[in-house]
Parts: sequence; C-alpha cells; structure tokens
Amino acid sequence: MARSGSIDVPAWCPASGDRHGVSWSDGTICTSGSGAAKLDLPPGAFAVPGLVDGHLHLLLGGLGLERLDLSSCTSRAEVERVVHARHKTLEAGRWLIAQGWNEDRWGGEQPTAAWFDQLDGRPVVAWRMDHHACVVSRSVMQRLDLDSTPVGGDIVRDHAGAPTGLLREAAAWRIAQPAIPAPTMDDRRRALDAAVRHLHALGVTGAGTMEYGVDLERVLAPRCHDLPLRLAVTLLDRDWPLDVTPGVTFERTDRLWVVGYKSFVDGTLGSRTARMHAPYADEPSTRGLWTELAAEGLLRDWAEHVL
Repeated sequence: MARSGSIDVPAWCPASGDRHGVSWSDGTICTSGSGAAKLDLPPGAFAVPGLVDGHLHLLLGGLGLERLDLSSCTSRAEVERVVHARHKTLEAGRWLIAQGWNEDRWGGEQPTAAWFDQLDGRPVVAWRMDHHACVVSRSVMQRLDLDSTPVGGDIVRDHAGAPTGLLREAAAWRIAQPAIPAPTMDDRRRALDAAVRHLHALGVTGAGTMEYGVDLERVLAPRCHDLPLRLAVTLLDRDWPLDVTPGVTFERTDRLWVVGYKSFVDGTLGSRTARMHAPYADEPSTRGLWTELAAEGLLRDWAEHVL
C-alpha cells in the first residue's frame, strides 16, 4: 500500500474517487482505502503507473546520450562555443558527433561546414534534432562524394553551386552516415542500458521503439526475458531487396515483441523535406522530397513484401 495525502483512483478501478492509499499487484490496482501503508511518500511526492512512450528510437537515443547535445543552442556563436569546448576534450583524429540543433532557435540560418572551421580539421557531424539532416565539417566533406545528389536526398549548395556541408535525407544517410565510424555491438549494448536508465528516471516502463533487424537479433533479443522495459518493436529495415527474417522468426515474449515494419514517403517539416503541394514559405526553392523507397518507385513492392 502506498500512502499520500490523496490519490485519485480512476473510474475503471474497483473503487473510484479520492482515497488516501492504493495497493496494486502485477500491474493491476487491487484495493484503495486508508489501510496500513508499506510505503510512505514524502510531502509533495507522488506515485503514478509506469508511463508508455508510443514512439521512440531506443538504441539511437541511448547512443545519443554520449553525443554532444546542441538542443539548447540559440545562436551560431553558442554552437561554435560548445562544439569547440568538446573538441578540446577529444584526442586528435577522433570524430566529434553532435545532435539536436534546430535552426528555428536562432532565426533560421542554416548551419554550414564553416561553423566548424576553428577545430583544426577534426571530422565533425552534427545531426539536426529530427535526424533527417546533418551538417559536416570540411574535413568530412573531403571524404565524401558530393558531385551527384542521391535519389531522395538533397546536398545543399551555395549560390556558386558549392556544397555547404548541409545534407538532407538520403544525402545524410547514404553519403555521410557510411563514413562515420560505426558503434560496435558492445557500444550498442551499453546504449541500451543507458537508454533504459534514462527512461526509468522519467517514469517510463514501456515503449514503442523503431529499430533495425540486426539490433533486434544481437542487442534486444538476448535480453528478451529480462529487459527492464516492455518494448513493442517496429523494424526500420527497408534496403531493397528486403530481408524480413528477423521480424518473421522472432518469438514474442512478455518484454519484447515485433509489431510491424516502417518505411518513409517523405521527410520532416523542420528539415524542409516533408513533401508539400506548394513551396515552403521560408525556403521557396523546394517543396520537400519524396524519400527512399517512395522516391525509387519501390514503396508498393516493399509494402507487399512486409505484409
């Protein structure tokens, strides 16, 4: 029995109305009243059922907890300052990976490779808050083939036609992402634990998560009976031809199960890649993008395959 000043028991419980205590077992509220408490909550504290996040990217989020967070930056100067501070802590040659920037927080100016020119040639990639765009440093640009734009992507260019370092959709995922040192499986397993700790601190005990088949098989499945979260997995695999084996063969447990597959038709409003009927008011040169399988004319084939 947990006891507090007042607990509002929902109408669907055995007893409703304001009560001074409530007990539960196996996720079900059993009784309410003012009986002897096993747990006294301090003044101002409260107990709630475990929360469920309907859509997140668990492993990506866990990896992101170790990356430089730019979400609070409100100017170019602030981005440059915090990036330079992180640069000073890293050994020479190591990639600096950041995430979370949002140009709307500083008036709409799109970041470019020039923002990282003070970092002595360090390779830098900074993902936008929605992960549908990234900006890379000049040293990274030199490693990439930026001569032709991939289907479903956008290599942003200046008035002279030179790439600025900002890559959207397929340009980010098909060109920049493969050049970035990939986290090891041990890194990904640690990211799972870090993500779980973070969610538990927020009261989240279950989630719908978007993951790739390899992570389902090698990171999540080995923990399927003792995961500290209940996870409904939507698989992101969409490279064609598609291997649906991970989703078809996985046996559901009470902690982990597969609910479907996800693909994309277009991008996001924030990255100006969501496909629109008319040009963007603040970026009239674009109406957004058809992306990935939709841009390649394979979305129907993909849908028939996963169904």
